[in-house]
Amino acid sequence: VATAALLPCAGAAVAAAQCARGVANTPEALVESLRGFIWDTKERGWTSPAYSLRAEEERLARRRRLRRRRQQERAESQQGTQSGGQGSSSSTASAGGSIARRYAGAYYELLRVRPSATSDELRRAYYRESRRCHPDKVGAGDTLAVVRFQ
Repeated sequence: VATAALLPCAGAAVAAAQCARGVANTPEALVESLRGFIWDTKERGWTSPAYSLRAEEERLARRRRLRRRRQQERAESQQGTQSGGQGSSSSTASAGGSIARRYAGAYYELLRVRPSATSDELRRAYYRESRRCHPDKVGAGDTLAVVRFQ
């Protein structure tokens, strides 16, 4: 008989505690989600998303610097040796560069920004397009949004 009275009371106490935790944590959850962080269930904390546009920009800048350095080294070695085999590798590098430029232009068109856009403009355009295309943001009834997003 005592168990029949204690179990519902304990369940009500646990439910009240969980509701209080939810009310206490909601403001933090709203602020962190608006800042772009996501909840990591394994770590049980707020983490930055896996993809960062700023990190991508820095990675691409490092790649460009490395490519320029290699081209300069190739040019210096060609001037020093004047061999015929070096010319074919530089033409291959320039062909690869034109392919990269062609795709880079497509990304700017997709984001609807100029190629000379600043990193802040790129970031705003990326978030604007993600809100425009994401099925959760567009609405549940738009099945075309799911296809566009994929």
